[in-house]
Amino acid sequence: MTAQANVDAILTVLNAALSPRKAYDLDKVPSTRPPQYVEITLARRFGANLKRSASTGIVGYRLTVAAVSQTTVSSVRTDLEECRAALEFNRLSVGPAKTTPIQFETNDDADYGSGWFAEYMTFTFAIGA
Repeated sequence: MTAQANVDAILTVLNAALSPRKAYDLDKVPSTRPPQYVEITLARRFGANLKRSASTGIVGYRLTVAAVSQTTVSSVRTDLEECRAALEFNRLSVGPAKTTPIQFETNDDADYGSGWFAEYMTFTFAIGA
């Protein structure tokens, strides 16, 4: 499965949980940002013990979810909690495959900069290649 296929599956789940607010892939956030939204990034990570051939059919990913708001810290915390509830321990369908249960990894404190509050949460999962 491609990274983009994983991103698409994640956004489908998050947008269902957040409606009417929206989650975006980082490069798809509108230039006129909504006052409250979520953005995600996905990076490949080490995910499995290698076979003798130094290859594996498993690909690991680290997902970062950022809740962003122009209004309050409680807004970002509420959105992040909704995202956590939609993702944690769930297995997402990505094409014909399913991810491993999505695991919480870290949560960074809310911060404020350039007129926006933001808070970040990371998750890990793997999927067969």
